[in-house]
Amino acid sequence: MPANPVRKLKVFLCYATEEKPKVDMYHTWLTEAGFDVWMDEHNLEAGQDWSYEISVAMRNSDAILIFLSSKSVNKEGYVQKEIAGALDIASEKPEGAIFIIPVRLEGCNIPYRLKKFQYVDVFEKYGNPRLKKSLYLRAKKLGVLPTAPDKFLANTPAKKNTTLLSWGVGAIWVCTLASCICLASAYYFQSLFPASFFPASSSPTVPSLSPSSTPLSKPAIPMTASPSPTFTESPTIAPTAFVPTQAVPDPDDLVLNGSFVNGFDGWSRELLDNGGSSKAHIISFGSGRFGSALHIENEGKGGIYFWQIVALPNLNFDFFATFISRTNAGLFGGGSQSDVVIVYLDSQEQELGRTIISNKPGTAFTDTNLYGAPQTPKDTNQEHYFFVKNDTVIKDFRLNLSSEVQENLLGINVGQIAKVQIILATGGSAFYSDLIVTDVSLLPSQ
Repeated sequence: MPANPVRKLKVFLCYATEEKPKVDMYHTWLTEAGFDVWMDEHNLEAGQDWSYEISVAMRNSDAILIFLSSKSVNKEGYVQKEIAGALDIASEKPEGAIFIIPVRLEGCNIPYRLKKFQYVDVFEKYGNPRLKKSLYLRAKKLGVLPTAPDKFLANTPAKKNTTLLSWGVGAIWVCTLASCICLASAYYFQSLFPASFFPASSSPTVPSLSPSSTPLSKPAIPMTASPSPTFTESPTIAPTAFVPTQAVPDPDDLVLNGSFVNGFDGWSRELLDNGGSSKAHIISFGSGRFGSALHIENEGKGGIYFWQIVALPNLNFDFFATFISRTNAGLFGGGSQSDVVIVYLDSQEQELGRTIISNKPGTAFTDTNLYGAPQTPKDTNQEHYFFVKNDTVIKDFRLNLSSEVQENLLGINVGQIAKVQIILATGGSAFYSDLIVTDVSLLPSQ
């Protein structure tokens, strides 16, 4: 008789309802990595006793991921019962076994009863690899699949927590700071008073921004043929009583109201409210085909984004947009960013990958080894970045979806793409940011 196949590591996802969209992404990510993932959203069937099924799934799991955020740690309800159940099961496991893994989705307090378990911050650079490393170790211990890829465990940086290393890093930091302080100070104060920001006739309603921009070595942005595809101007950013033009949309355009001549029609709006302030309005904008644009702003922690999901008959479409954004960065890190994002979805609207057109400012210490220094996001097989200049109009940005996916997003199964989600976003921490965007289109490739 043939031998029974080795089973996969069973992973249970415990989370609060508010975190379902984020956790759902981890369900997809871990499933594609070869784990047997249990999530109520995907595994409960109509008519089942959900409380019983959840208890059985937890009892049969090899590892339980408890997702934490500022909302979930203070929430009463069934999620607390799940945590209590996980702790009861953990008490039956051998000492030292990796079973409960607290997963912080953002900076938040760890509940007292979970503090004995080492947590992982998936919002940090190496958070996701560390999470996967722990699950690979658990699978290896139990003799189940999946097997860690070659050199995965060796190449996943572990958190260092030794006194000697701390002093060494501190000494390097102080020396580097001393050698760079003059340059950094000049850079910072220059960014506070950019000569190109204020319009000729200044208005009291114009926010006082602190834009800064560090050149980044990234691919050139594909534009329509033109000797000067970008230019700088001072747009009208104060809200105006905009009167829509008699716009005639292209009948082949898949995006609804991409020039915002009909206000916010066709677009959904969401806030990432962490104590900041966000605004959205339709403004007059001379760089747009019909003279109108969406203007979104954020100041303080949090952000705002507009989005629209579009069904694609195929990938032979070009994405267009015209936009300008202003962002700011702190001297050693932190700050805001503005993004135009194309998310590639399957027929069930599960994310497959994304293209991010980003204005993310750097500092004098960007991409250095200093602790806390901002890091430039890196491309992966599921994410591809274009970086654009601060306070500069990008007119008629053009991207061929078929070429983008086949050349820059090799981790995506092209045949699975059924839809795209277009996201227009601005926000961050503490600093002001905004995005003015118009003429968002998806047109058949010529």
